[in-house]
Amino acid sequence: MSYELVYKLTRYPGFVYKMNDHYYYIGRCQFEEVTDQDVTDSYEMFHIFGREQNNLDTAQYFAKLRAYADMALTPPADPEGTKKKLEDFLDSLNPMEAALFGGQVTDFEHCFEMFNGPLDEIKMD
Repeated sequence: MSYELVYKLTRYPGFVYKMNDHYYYIGRCQFEEVTDQDVTDSYEMFHIFGREQNNLDTAQYFAKLRAYADMALTPPADPEGTKKKLEDFLDSLNPMEAALFGGQVTDFEHCFEMFNGPLDEIKMD
C-alpha cells in the first residue's frame, strides 16, 4: 500500500474512481461504493472524452463527477474510518491494479489543476 496515496486521497476533494468494474466515491472523509448509474455513465463519458484534453466536454464531466462525490458525502465525517477503508481497499489490490488506480489519481490531479487551479492550495490538514 502506498502511504503517500492514502495521505493524498484523505485530503483531496471527493471524486469517482473505478476498479474492477466497481466505482467508488473517494475523498476527504469519504469512501463508499457508487450505486447510481448516472454517476457510472458520467465516469465512462469522462474517460471517452479524454483526460488530457482541455475541452468543454471533459470539463463538464469532471465537474459532474466532483459534484456527485460532494453530494454523496454523508455526515457525520469519520476520517479514521475512511482512512481504514481506503487502506483496506489499497491492500486488496494486486500490483497491476495498484498501478492502474495510482494512474487514476494522477489523472484526477491533472484535471483538477487544469479546471480548478493548483491542488497545493487546498488545505491539506
